[in-house]
Amino acid sequence: MSLSPQPAEVEQTEVGSYFVANYPPFSVWTPEAVATQARPALASPPVEHVPLGMYLHIPFCRKRCHFCYFRVYIDRNAKEVESYLDLLAREWEL
Repeated sequence: MSLSPQPAEVEQTEVGSYFVANYPPFSVWTPEAVATQARPALASPPVEHVPLGMYLHIPFCRKRCHFCYFRVYIDRNAKEVESYLDLLAREWEL
């Protein structure tokens, strides 16, 4: 009889949650949509007095919460998390 722990099943996120991570959703980010909609929007000058929000997702958790639909990793070690955060800091500086 083996007493070694079994790997935990990874829960998949489900479509249809009321939380919004990005709009439009990634499922419509086709190469054509990026070329005709996203790039022109990013190239246009900012509208004055319109606040811009930004969500920065750190995808590492100790466990997946039942209400969460974000991409998260619960099986990463501290070195992998540190490497991700270092790269994220470099990207932020750019």
